Amino acid sequence: MAKQKLTFEASMQRLDEIVKQLEKGDVPLDASLALFEEGSRLLAACNEMLDTAEQKVVQLKKGSDGAPVELPFETEEYKALADAALNTYFADTTVSYHRLLEAMHYSLTAGGKRLRPVLVLAFCAACGGDVRAALPVACAVEMVHTYSLIHDDLPCMDNDDLRRGKPTNHVVYGECTATLAGDALQAEAFHTILSTELPADVRAECARLLAEAAGENGICGGQQLDMEGEGKVLTKEELMELLSGK
Repeated sequence: MAKQKLTFEASMQRLDEIVKQLEKGDVPLDASLALFEEGSRLLAACNEMLDTAEQKVVQLKKGSDGAPVELPFETEEYKALADAALNTYFADTTVSYHRLLEAMHYSLTAGGKRLRPVLVLAFCAACGGDVRAALPVACAVEMVHTYSLIHDDLPCMDNDDLRRGKPTNHVVYGECTATLAGDALQAEAFHTILSTELPADVRAECARLLAEAAGENGICGGQQLDMEGEGKVLTKEELMELLSGK
């Protein structure tokens, strides 16, 4: 029976777990080598999937000759748009609670591939939409993702000190502020979507889909399974359910 190929999200999640194990420094040498080899294979697979995705996005409409129109997947352009937009959020230092905004801004601008906002913008373009009009929605998706990372790193969860090579939010700002930063990012994601100039029905549907992905059937449910699976040997089905939620 052929081995089921992991999705990009599942592969990235497993890579994150491998990095965390190796960073602890208490893994025996043989196990460390095995983890390193597994991580190398996963990284190569992820890069291959990204290369395939970046080559092109097929536009979901027909050209003048009736054939599908193929457009390049402008990954770097979309990433630059997302980075520039995200950098403008939560930058006000004049409010009395500016430390909370600073913590939110710190993690939101901590780097990464920006895969989620890039995909939002790419699919918007593929459907013939206005990429810049969709930019706030793309940023909102990244806010939810960032909130999940902040909470995932907390001492009560995975208790991680590093994220993307930088000190985690609670290490810099303390556990209480980090918790509030995650809470506020999730709330602001929906505020951002609902405050756009998109049609009301589009805003409502975007918010509904994001809430569904972030709630008990998505991020939170996946994190619960992750905590319950700590120290256990999970079946393939259990692992896939966990990773699909996260």
